[in-house]
This record gives sequence, structure tokens and C-alpha cells, in this order.
Amino acid sequence: MAVAGAMVLGMDFVREQLEDFLPRESVAILRRSTVKIAASVRNDMRRHAPRITGTLRRAIVSKRERGTRDSIEAAVYITKGSDAKHDAFYWHIVDAAEPFVTPAIERARSTYRKDIGKEVDRQVIKQLEKRAKRQRLQG
Repeated sequence: MAVAGAMVLGMDFVREQLEDFLPRESVAILRRSTVKIAASVRNDMRRHAPRITGTLRRAIVSKRERGTRDSIEAAVYITKGSDAKHDAFYWHIVDAAEPFVTPAIERARSTYRKDIGKEVDRQVIKQLEKRAKRQRLQG
């Protein structure tokens, strides 16, 4: 399986935004943001993948990974094999002729700071709305 990734470092502005939240709320915000970024990379790969039968596009999936105690992870996979719902065993051959994986990763790397900032802002607003709703229901 081909694996490519990007590690986000030096995101102090995100840390500053999350200081006002409980630790579990901060983790939820980061988890949702990470999954949304992976989904946007997945959608970009699907858009640029050649459409022959449509199986290749459907085989591109994003998934939240377990991660470690100090990391939150999400990944984009191209499913293949007998247990895959959409078997795209040939994806690397198609990608060699008409690249769609590497360009999508490069586009994501070039804009990840802006995208992560926007997504964290959206999730912070969502978390604040949840908090306000919970307070209205309690009091």
C-alpha cells in the first residue's frame, strides 16, 4: 500500500484558540478538523482520478485512524483486494499514466495551513454552539 502523509508542526495559533476549551473539547475539535481535511484530500483525489468505470473513484476513501495518545490521525486510502467493496487493484498503474494521487497531496501540502486554520475556526464555532445549547438546556 502506498502511503504519503503530512505532519502539521508549528501550529501555535491553533493551540492558542483551544486554550479556552476543556481537554476533551479540544481533542474533539482537532479530531473533527483532521477528518474534514482528510475528506477534502479524498474529494480532490476523486475529482482528478480518471473515470473509466467509476470503481477507482469509489475506492478512494478517508478514515479516522486511532492515532496515539499525543496525535490525532486520519488517512486517505485506495481500497483493493478481495475484501474491498470497490476493488481498485490497478490504481498504481492508472496513477503512473495519469497522476492523481501525488498532485492531490502536493495541493494539500501547499494550502494546509490555511485549510487547517479555516477548519479549526469552523469547529471552534460549532463547539461554542454546542456549549451554548447545553447551557440553555441545563439552566
